[in-house]
Amino acid sequence: MKRNFKNLMVIAAFLLMNAQLSGCGKMKEKMNLDGNSKTNEVNSDVSVYSAPPPSPQEYTIKDEMKKSSSPGGNTGMTNNDADIGFNTSDKIDDSKEIIEKVPSKIIKTADIKIQVKNYNDSRKKILSLVNQIGAYVQSENQTNYNASIDNIMVIRVKSEEFDNLVEKLLEESIYVDSKKIVADDITEEFVDVQARLKSKKETELQYIELLKKAKTINEILYVQQYIKPIREEIESFEGRLKYMNDKASYSTINLTFYEKIPYTMAPSVENGFLYRIGKAFSGGWNVLLSFFIGIVALWPLWLIGGAVLFTILHLVKRKKK
Repeated sequence: MKRNFKNLMVIAAFLLMNAQLSGCGKMKEKMNLDGNSKTNEVNSDVSVYSAPPPSPQEYTIKDEMKKSSSPGGNTGMTNNDADIGFNTSDKIDDSKEIIEKVPSKIIKTADIKIQVKNYNDSRKKILSLVNQIGAYVQSENQTNYNASIDNIMVIRVKSEEFDNLVEKLLEESIYVDSKKIVADDITEEFVDVQARLKSKKETELQYIELLKKAKTINEILYVQQYIKPIREEIESFEGRLKYMNDKASYSTINLTFYEKIPYTMAPSVENGFLYRIGKAFSGGWNVLLSFFIGIVALWPLWLIGGAVLFTILHLVKRKKK
């Protein structure tokens, strides 16, 4: 009886241990399932709160401008560029820009002062030389002095004929007072302005393409506010290139030539009889005015003299009494 009881106790203990082990296994499996479910919930929450892709209705001209202004692009804008992603750098990447080779741009200027034997003959020869070479006189200023006749002439001549004309002008002189020639190389500046102009034009075309895609008034105005300053810079660069081309194509000669003549007195109307009468009348009137003004200016002396005279007369009357 006791043996059977012991056997039953051993079996019960074995079953109880087995039940506990199975319970622990189920608990661990449940914990794993709970952990996986929480992870899935977190992932699902993240997917729920992540931003959805933009719909076609939400796509605007600003997004198109952001897309078109990729890194390395050069728009040259300065206002509100950071908000829409534009690159504000104005520098030209020489490794990416293909610039056409241009001939040397050199501005030549000569300042010459010479004495000639006969003013009229030399002037005619100079004008004839200018016409033969294909140059032109930009300005001319003649001045007659007491001992000389001077002429300051500004001549524009093609660069290839510059040296030739200078030598022929010097041949007309009997004495060279001064000669100065300056050559200014502007090739580097010309290429730089040309490259910037090319970049601005490309940028303008990009904005014009964006303007064609604009559908609302606000989008049109938004793009136009960027086109206007670029167009102004383009016109400024074009004007600068035109000026440099003109200066380099036609050189400038500032020529001063003169003839010495015997000293002569310049005629004057001051020697005429009527003029001298009028001058005398005017001078006498001025003397009279000056006299009255001088008398008035001495009023302190008149005041003191009057007081002294009044005192003397008063004392004389008292003595007589």
